[in-house]
Amino acid sequence: MADLKAKNYTLTVSRDIQEALRIMRKLLKNNSTIIESINTEKIFYLHDISHKNFVFYIGEPTRDNETKETIFPITYVPENQDSLSYITTHCSIEEIEEHFHDWIYLIKEFNSIIFTEEEEFIKFYEEEIFNDFEILDEDASIHPFNNFQQIILYNFLSETSIYLENKHPNNGEITTICLETLELRDNIQNLTKKEFSKRLSKILAKIKKFSIKTFFEVSDVAKKEIYKYLLKEGVNKLPAWIDNIHTFFISNI
Repeated sequence: MADLKAKNYTLTVSRDIQEALRIMRKLLKNNSTIIESINTEKIFYLHDISHKNFVFYIGEPTRDNETKETIFPITYVPENQDSLSYITTHCSIEEIEEHFHDWIYLIKEFNSIIFTEEEEFIKFYEEEIFNDFEILDEDASIHPFNNFQQIILYNFLSETSIYLENKHPNNGEITTICLETLELRDNIQNLTKKEFSKRLSKILAKIKKFSIKTFFEVSDVAKKEIYKYLLKEGVNKLPAWIDNIHTFFISNI
């Protein structure tokens, strides 16, 4: 997000920017398993997690003195179902959500298309794994993990990446999976419990498709030591090896 300062705008425009940001954060939260925000010079910038050329962003607003409305320039790609080009439109704050829904509909439709049997398998595994790892806490769709849980998950994802690289060195597919693993690790604090579980499920599904043996080794640690004990039993029962999760992988390398 741009380095915004309220006093660089009129009070009315500043209030409208604040409302636009509130709207966009809510829309991002509701779709955070398929899109993410990044910091740019734009007021708000989103892209498709799996295809970063598909973007939606809001530029610098202006004030229409005749209509007394703050006008936001919005750009998104793809333009529509028949074009991969971009479209830029100027709209009031009330219209932002409508344009976003037009864009996110296209992203969801693209994500539903499967060309290969491999993609079909991964999708099936992803849903299967999510059902197995889903967090059932009442606040799972609202709140992130607490600080202690985030430390555990951060270490688990770090060690998973190291384990995969050591187990399958110089493998392009594993390198891609490791990059996704580290990206998830670095965004734990920005995800709800449910969002984290969905993204972890996608990574584990790709590991399973690559190697069933490696999947069993990684998911065994996740299931037995992370979800089934640490996250369910609470912080008062955290074992001494919180910073040494790698010991659970060593025997498998």
